[in-house]
Amino acid sequence: LEVSVRCIHLASVLLLVGTFSFELLISRPAFKTAGAQTSLPLPSFYKRQFRIACLSLLLAIGTTILGLFIKIASATGLSLSESFDPGAVINLLTGTRFGVVWLFRMVLALLLAAMMSAEFFGWLKSDSVWLRLGNFILSAILLMAMAAAGHASAAEGVTLFIQLAVDGLHLLAAGVWLGGLIPLAMLLSWAGSTPEPSALLIAKE
Repeated sequence: LEVSVRCIHLASVLLLVGTFSFELLISRPAFKTAGAQTSLPLPSFYKRQFRIACLSLLLAIGTTILGLFIKIASATGLSLSESFDPGAVINLLTGTRFGVVWLFRMVLALLLAAMMSAEFFGWLKSDSVWLRLGNFILSAILLMAMAAAGHASAAEGVTLFIQLAVDGLHLLAAGVWLGGLIPLAMLLSWAGSTPEPSALLIAKE
């Protein structure tokens, strides 16, 4: 169960980073370049991307919470149902590095959720590049912070900093590249299903 939850969590955060980075680096510049050459319904594509990001964030938050109780059960020998004990939760969150990193990442996830909720309900301008950049930065830190709870944190001094930086950058690169494959497939499928995809495809090239 722990391995499954970790895999789902990693995949969801990778996709979250990939969705935001793909829009900033690929789809938004391509649509801007296409400009008046196309009448493609660009907002509909952005809505699809945003729904993917929302689903990814929900999965990330859910697996983060579930992973906390699995960690408690693993560390204490309790059953999963017994790991909901408030005392055990507080001890883990305040007395371990895992707990500190968990709290930091949860704050990032909730802040990102607040920003995306404000966009969803129309309280923030959804087509703002600065909003999307903020989403990307928060999601990138959320992903890179995973290094602080892994093997890279098993060091001290300068070595610790180097290992965390390298592992964090490796995770970020995976998010931008691997996490961007699904948005890329969505863009190609969406553009190919429209009556005039040529202008967008030319802009992408």
